[in-house]
Amino acid sequence: TTDSMQREIYAAELAILYCYELGQFQEALNVIDALGTNRTLRLSQLHYDCFVGMENWDECTKLLREQLLLNEEGERQDFRGSIFFELAKIELKKGSLEVALSYFLQAHETVNSYLPAIEEIIYIFQKRNDLVNVRKWLSILAQRVLKEENVSTLNLLSESIVDTGKLAS
Repeated sequence: TTDSMQREIYAAELAILYCYELGQFQEALNVIDALGTNRTLRLSQLHYDCFVGMENWDECTKLLREQLLLNEEGERQDFRGSIFFELAKIELKKGSLEVALSYFLQAHETVNSYLPAIEEIIYIFQKRNDLVNVRKWLSILAQRVLKEENVSTLNLLSESIVDTGKLAS
């Protein structure tokens, strides 16, 4: 009915105010959950932002995995890639480098030119002091951002940086 739709709109506006303007994340979740508006108005982004604000990484992961299931192998590969990227960032916050790496790799496989994922992959290999993979992924990055004639120059530069230890942490 129109009345219930209007209540949901007001609830959403109130939840948005609590979350984004006041930083009262639990209050925002309480408003959404009290009226059951989370599915009707598709407020999963608001839920996610509240959980990020509360640093509730388990709930963030749960919501992102739900989004992956809703968008399986569809035409929205860029969206799937961004979800894998977000999952990886959460794993980094939790200190799980290996799990983060696997998600960054999935983001890269899903969206082949996803440069932020490649940068994070390089970062993780650098943290692990895995210079072979640092070189490999620097080369992949170079191929994505430079014209072919400049790739060999960047490869030489990356080898020089790695050889002198400037990338070692």
